[in-house]
Amino acid sequence: MSRLLNSLNPQLAATVINSRDAGPGVALAIRDALGEGAIVALLADRLRPGGKASDTPFLGGIAQFPTAPWEIAAALGVPVVACFGVYRGRNRYDLQFETLAEQIVRERDGGRPLADWIRVFADRLERQVRGAPLNWFNFYDFWPG
Repeated sequence: MSRLLNSLNPQLAATVINSRDAGPGVALAIRDALGEGAIVALLADRLRPGGKASDTPFLGGIAQFPTAPWEIAAALGVPVVACFGVYRGRNRYDLQFETLAEQIVRERDGGRPLADWIRVFADRLERQVRGAPLNWFNFYDFWPG
């Protein structure tokens, strides 16, 4: 994806934060980008190899969703907005944005467990997948076991 973006718009591609480098460096780069007024997008349905996951009910089974996007949002105190793009054919997409949380407050600080927030997202994703099942895809085995 990075190569494609670079071929289309190298200036925009230069702003992409490399999330392959796990650790606090990614969160700090996200913090800096947000401080400059950027919009940051994370794939909340894609688990990195070796990444922490939350077992979450999804489409009649249990799927592993990453905890990192929620941990980062909680640490930075930023809103979480889900974006769904549904391909409608002939270069047409319906984009939907939904605020899931104005701020993620961790359980230890009087908020909800991260698993609850992940479940909110998984429920919204499931609704989208059921409405347009051929629009959601992964390139790896999504369900464990």
